[in-house]
Amino acid sequence: MKKINGTVQNNNYRPSWIESGQIIVIYAVALVVTLVMVAIAYDLGGAFVTYQRVTTATQAAAFAAAQQIDLEEFYSTNEVKIDPSAAAAAAGQYASLNNEGLAIVSIGVYDDHVVVVSQMKYQSFFADAIGFGTIESEITAIGYPAYGIDDKGQ
Repeated sequence: MKKINGTVQNNNYRPSWIESGQIIVIYAVALVVTLVMVAIAYDLGGAFVTYQRVTTATQAAAFAAAQQIDLEEFYSTNEVKIDPSAAAAAAGQYASLNNEGLAIVSIGVYDDHVVVVSQMKYQSFFADAIGFGTIESEITAIGYPAYGIDDKGQ
């Protein structure tokens, strides 16, 4: 600061018109960042909800398939074994009832349990613009008969 003719003058003074418009740039950048964050939250939230639904449907299909015991085998040998054709039909029926984003990949039927493997597909809304159009995941569920079976052949 200098003193000229008895008055103090500020050498760092910049006219206000030089700084006008800076807030518009800051606001535009903040708006773009906020919109990107909302788009990511929307896509990930939708994918998570679809994943939860497919997981529940896969577990229900495995449980329903595991309840399809072979009654003829049970009556003749007194052993609980799962009927493969009835188990596959039950798993397919449960999967068709809950088919939003669900595709059954395989159904493995064993003597004492059923393994259902499904695939989730979620078509993203915003991420499609940057090349991430589909979010996929594989879900595996194991179902056991609910007849008090602790050991194989019991």
